[in-house]
Amino acid sequence: MDSRVWDTQVTTFCEHYKVISYDRQFCGKTKRNEGGQHAAGASSLEDLKRIFESRINSPPSSSYNELKSLLDWLGIEKCHLLGLEEGGQVALEFAVVYPEITDKLLLVNTRFPVLSDFEDPGSREKLWSGIQRGIEKAQGFGEAIQKLVHEGDPEPLVESKLADPLYSKATPQTRQRLRTILSENALSVLEDFEPQSHRLALLTEDRLKEIDTPTLLILSDGERDPLARALDDRLEELITTLRTVVIPDASPMANMDRPEEFNRMVLEFLGIPRDI
Repeated sequence: MDSRVWDTQVTTFCEHYKVISYDRQFCGKTKRNEGGQHAAGASSLEDLKRIFESRINSPPSSSYNELKSLLDWLGIEKCHLLGLEEGGQVALEFAVVYPEITDKLLLVNTRFPVLSDFEDPGSREKLWSGIQRGIEKAQGFGEAIQKLVHEGDPEPLVESKLADPLYSKATPQTRQRLRTILSENALSVLEDFEPQSHRLALLTEDRLKEIDTPTLLILSDGERDPLARALDDRLEELITTLRTVVIPDASPMANMDRPEEFNRMVLEFLGIPRDI
């Protein structure tokens, strides 16, 4: 998803900080910058399968290093990091690899399973239930993906995303903004294929314990099923400097649904007095 998800934050945060809101590779205005085949060029699902298989066998991209390159180019030596969902995972990676650059870390609805957490049967059961839900969602995407590949029509894919029960608490304004953003970034679903194996190897229990950066985890209450709660609790246990706050009645895009409350939480954590 592109940087427009932060439009309700940028103006407010710019009153106090230099703010950099960037499009990750394949999203927004950031284009693929290396050779190779594009998912957008696939003429069938078989072509798409072949492109994905070629990427699995190639070195995984490192989103945190892309961020480091951007900061180097801008001459920024230290920063606060704010990431939403997978963007928060990138921020976590960055904080592990570049702790000297990370001042404070803010994660929004960001979760990641540490493999060692699922050694006992109860935890494995929760993980498996989460995987099953993911498989069920993926099965529903099949026809929508075909529409996108064959006809260039993103609407079925966008609507299937918004039909997820997690978005039931999204405000009408959020839903409309997401329709626009998701429609214009639909192909990023096919392009942004970043294997998780490197993330599992990097975000281990030991590495997460090394994080001593002040960290805020902002959660939407609608996202907290049993597996999510277990992952939230475990992240809080591993990162001793982490503090969790919950925004009620919000979708995964809590920053869009409740911008004033979200902005206040962020600025207070960063040390900006509430009455400013």
